[in-house]
Amino acid sequence: MRAAALEAQDRTHEVRQAHLVLSEYDRNVLGPPDARHAVQPRQIDLQHLAVKKQQRGQGCDTVRTYRRLSRLTWLRNQGIGGTLTQLGSTFGSYRAPLNGPTSCRAHKLLGQPVKRRELILGLLAIGIGIAIVTHAGAQTAASPLSRVVIISGGDEAGFRSFGDRFLHGMREHGQAVGRTFRLEVQYAHGEPARSAKLIREALAGRPDVLVVAGLTSARRAREATNTVPVVVATSSDLVDAGIVASFAHPGGNITGITDLADELTVKRLELLKELIPRLSRVALLNNPEFPATAKIERRVRVAAGTFGITVLPLYAKDRASLSLAVDSLEKLRAGALLIGGDALFTNNARRIIERATALRVPVAYYWPGTAEMGALFSHHADIDKNWERAAYYVDRILKGAKPSDLPIEQPARYELVLNRKVAMAFGITIPSTMILRADRVIE
Repeated sequence: MRAAALEAQDRTHEVRQAHLVLSEYDRNVLGPPDARHAVQPRQIDLQHLAVKKQQRGQGCDTVRTYRRLSRLTWLRNQGIGGTLTQLGSTFGSYRAPLNGPTSCRAHKLLGQPVKRRELILGLLAIGIGIAIVTHAGAQTAASPLSRVVIISGGDEAGFRSFGDRFLHGMREHGQAVGRTFRLEVQYAHGEPARSAKLIREALAGRPDVLVVAGLTSARRAREATNTVPVVVATSSDLVDAGIVASFAHPGGNITGITDLADELTVKRLELLKELIPRLSRVALLNNPEFPATAKIERRVRVAAGTFGITVLPLYAKDRASLSLAVDSLEKLRAGALLIGGDALFTNNARRIIERATALRVPVAYYWPGTAEMGALFSHHADIDKNWERAAYYVDRILKGAKPSDLPIEQPARYELVLNRKVAMAFGITIPSTMILRADRVIE
């Protein structure tokens, strides 16, 4: 009887201790009663949690058990924990040797015994994970991202579609901006002198790859460096200009894609004659500093002789001289304007077309989008595709390939876009055979 009375007295003492702990926890952690969101941890059935006196040395500390339960009960009331019955049964049924705070806490949180080996393996896995992340971070810090610089002769709006295709091509090869490489795009806004300056400045910064477009830019890059890899996204004949040794084996530090726009100037003269059978005078606009100008003029004159056409040469090397050249069409009495080549004419295409149209001179162009601007027609390679293919060269170089070992690609096909609205405005009837050959007809 006396032993039973002592045991009941001990149990009452432990319950009082638990109430003291819970009250202290309520004050210090949960805050005043009006801020507890109706949390009532004292409603816990402490009978499930009472630890017998003879089991104190074998079980977890009573006060820490009550404190943990009070905290989990609060979480339960916030919609996070389990039910009160589950908590009570979990902690009430717990009996385990006290092997340290980690083991005890793990038991309380999980509600089931934790084997020492499982605990050690878990901690080891966490340590390995941290080591891997730390090592990857150290590698990233030690190896900065590759730097790719693009020099565009035009402006941001004109380059947008080309840039989108380039980035699409890079993604196709597993490259991503900000993750595997850094990209810088600089714009010359149609000014050749600014383009030359941007190329020099970019090369002075030693990028991993420099990307340019156009034969003139390719030549400027070749003159400025023989070490920094250069990818030409699209250009006239790089071999004829002496920039590379051959299409199959470029040699040196330059490679890329050619659009052979200069080679097809004669083809555009032929299309003009087909559209305007009575055509006898054609103005040919060239840049005297363009590497392929001499070749273009020579070939056009030979072809014009067979068509009975007189060639009227016009020259422009910057925007100021370009305006003067186009204005002279009025005095030349030219029946059409044939654009020779150079980035100066692609970056100022709209100005050329609008002024020539105002002077009642139809324009034949070699650049995509110019028929939509008001040219009579455009005949050109798929320049968007060329920019996408340029990403292949950049990717290969970033992965260790040498430009000299990457053959230069040539277009597989060319597009003919006719503007029927412009033709009607000039009183030109487009032959049905040409309409059938056209890739697109703007009505």
